[in-house]
Amino acid sequence: MEILQMTNPLKYTCLFGGGAIRGMAYIGTIRALEELGIEYDIIGGSSVGSIIAALVACGYKSYELENLFMKVNFDLFKDIHLGFGKAFAISKGEIFLDWLNELLAKKVVNVKRKNVTFKDIEKKLVIITTNLTKFCTQEFSDTETPDFEIAQAIKISSSMPGLMAPYKYNDSFLVDGDLQKASPMWRLSETLKNSESRILEFRLEGDYNKDEKNPISFINTIYSCVTDIATDFVTELYGSNDRFDCIRINTGDIFFADFNLNKDERRKLIDIGYNQTMDYFKKVLPEKKQKLVEVYSLILTYLKKAQKGVKSNNVEETQWWFGDIFTTMCENKEIIDPVIYKKIVDLKNDLVKGTSTVLFFHTCFKGAKRLDAQIRDVILAVNTRIADLKLYLQLSAELQTSTK
Repeated sequence: MEILQMTNPLKYTCLFGGGAIRGMAYIGTIRALEELGIEYDIIGGSSVGSIIAALVACGYKSYELENLFMKVNFDLFKDIHLGFGKAFAISKGEIFLDWLNELLAKKVVNVKRKNVTFKDIEKKLVIITTNLTKFCTQEFSDTETPDFEIAQAIKISSSMPGLMAPYKYNDSFLVDGDLQKASPMWRLSETLKNSESRILEFRLEGDYNKDEKNPISFINTIYSCVTDIATDFVTELYGSNDRFDCIRINTGDIFFADFNLNKDERRKLIDIGYNQTMDYFKKVLPEKKQKLVEVYSLILTYLKKAQKGVKSNNVEETQWWFGDIFTTMCENKEIIDPVIYKKIVDLKNDLVKGTSTVLFFHTCFKGAKRLDAQIRDVILAVNTRIADLKLYLQLSAELQTSTK
């Protein structure tokens, strides 16, 4: 009898992109994730998203983040510094760095020294920065940089060129991780690429007026337009896939660099993050997962029929059903989990290699028992995924009922 090793359908790698002051919306997102019971396998971020990711990884809850960011005076971080050349910037970022170190140290009490490093925390944290010298990503994490200070990594990832000076690291200059927004964050990190967990990637967007002539609004228009195009691209490529969920948080007309938001505007951002995250989990995700159940169930039916062909050493029958499997997979390639997709492709290749011709052109499988064991493994993987999806749909239905 097959034993399904079900995963937790509410366990994800959660990633938070940049967006400057719009990042306050993530506080509402974190509150929504807490209420939904989402567990973090890995948590990561770039730019302002790295601030939220690191604070959550160190143990901050949404209500603590709300109390903190509703009161903080962002003017404190304006330690004016007029650097030129490669160090061009209007802020040193040292006050910001001290503030981060203090916040992290409050939660990581087992560390005696002042500055918390990646190896000091239990949660797996990934912070993305941009290497301007080598035109690539510099990842900071417990696997890549265990002894590096988390606060310093956040400062680097938040160093928007021109606002804070680049950071020199191993003969390279590092800046804001969100310069790579045209790529999904998980593709920028070796740690994230090698993880098989489901991914929630949150992206901050905003409205803009293409006809606005005010210089500040025009800057906001350029920024919003570029980030919106990047998110459209990423969502189109990966948004429907089983493994990836790209959640767009639209913060409306909030200027991304308006660090003088009043309390009502800050509250508005937090509410936006909460409501739009909840809407995704209640309305968008159940529909997506129901479609996946249907596709995987069809593939499972064909796999079981193909298994009978393998057991009876009937190559022609097995090939017939694999034709149906691959027709279904080709029609739904953009939504099938890459891990499951690869398992089925590998199985097909092994079946082809295991086919031999004997007397009178009769074909049969070499090592039929081994192939049967392999197909059982794939069936178990698909069956388990269906069970996970159905469990999520059940939990989602219960959530809908409880919040009516």
